[in-house]
Amino acid sequence: MKFVEWIKPRFEIINFVVITFLLLLSCFFEFAVLLCVIYAICVSVFYNKQQILCLYLYLKCFENTFNTTNINFVGTIIQGLFGIFVLKYIIELIKNRSKLYLPTLIPIIIFLIYIILPNHIVEWWNYLHTTLFMLAIYILSCTKEKISLSRLSIIYGLGLIISCSFSLLRPLSSRLQEILFYEFNSEFGLSRFAGFFFHPNTLAIHVLIGLSMLLIVYYKNQISSFNFFALFVPLFCFGYIALSRNFIVALSLSIIIFAIFYILKYKKKALKFLLIAFGICLVIVLSMFSYTKLYLQRFNLINFDANSQNNITVQFGEILTTAEQEELPPKFSDEWWQMVYDGKIHYDPGRKGIWQLYLSKWKQSPTSILFGYGKSAPDIGRMSAHNLLLSLLYKYGLVGVGLIIWIILAFLLQFKINKNKLPYLIILIPILFISLFEALGNFWLIYMFSILIFKNFQNEKLNVELQGV
Repeated sequence: MKFVEWIKPRFEIINFVVITFLLLLSCFFEFAVLLCVIYAICVSVFYNKQQILCLYLYLKCFENTFNTTNINFVGTIIQGLFGIFVLKYIIELIKNRSKLYLPTLIPIIIFLIYIILPNHIVEWWNYLHTTLFMLAIYILSCTKEKISLSRLSIIYGLGLIISCSFSLLRPLSSRLQEILFYEFNSEFGLSRFAGFFFHPNTLAIHVLIGLSMLLIVYYKNQISSFNFFALFVPLFCFGYIALSRNFIVALSLSIIIFAIFYILKYKKKALKFLLIAFGICLVIVLSMFSYTKLYLQRFNLINFDANSQNNITVQFGEILTTAEQEELPPKFSDEWWQMVYDGKIHYDPGRKGIWQLYLSKWKQSPTSILFGYGKSAPDIGRMSAHNLLLSLLYKYGLVGVGLIIWIILAFLLQFKINKNKLPYLIILIPILFISLFEALGNFWLIYMFSILIFKNFQNEKLNVELQGV
């Protein structure tokens, strides 16, 4: 009994330590991946909703760790966390501890039915992921259980820092060399850093969300200055070496909006904090001068060195073997273009070229314009659409985009938009900006964080009076 009493308050911390150790092992041994996921699902049975969300966000930071020989199977098992999340809610409904909120649930159900229409390309594991995640978002919006925004933000930020740190073990692990396509060159410091994600831009978006969330919880005085900077500094460093121009611009927007609200709230004390934050960022930017120079080159603020251009990105390994490449049809022939549209070969014509390809494919027929091609439709040229709206139109068509707007409006009506929620702009404006240039594969993750923020601000007033920290 004494052992049970001792371990109960420490249960979640012990599990995070064990899972982190298994994740470290998975950097070297593939069997540890499945062991980690099974362990995580088993312990989540004893968790509440907040603890399950924390665990999911933590594992999400190690995305490519689960990119094994059977990513669909392992990814589906990870979604088992949300399966338990939904099961707990169903039990609450049976026991009359929760009630259905139909105005939000109905458009979600219609959307889930819509994406499995016969004309849509959808794989069962992809559909299962979407179903469980969207149901979890719905439950999160109407649950009476208190969800700590600061705790989730800290776990998410910590997960990103640990995963990025583990990815630096790539030179020591043959497994990491197989699953991580972008190599961080510590000698020259010129390669884009992607952490455990498929692409540096994906890491940059995750870091942007993590930093924006930290700014929001700091604005709400839910995290100490020490803990804030302990997470902010390494996150900013990892995001910076991803060499994403969108990340720099979007984060700048987030910090500017935060500064406005923070000065209104704390006035002189806010200026002191902002000066310290600016000084830290300046030191990081100057200490990573090789990356800073490349940023200036990428923004065309200084002349671009043709020799350094080749070092900016270490492209992921060729998906096709040499023999397969030799069998490809002549470049730009009709057969070659068909393979590009089918996502069978890699082709990167730049953002404007990618937008044109997706637009032409989407406008191919009245059916594709209205209904799209489906959630699992292949990426053209194995490149994302690099635009959120264009990506949604390509996959779901005008009807599907209309349903997504319905879901968002239902959510907004549920929480009532007023001036209390203005600090949400700290993350909204940067995300809207970055959605112009990225497809945002983690769109629903952002939606989930949005619900958490709105619930957190639900009963608070925007205070513009002088307050002490």
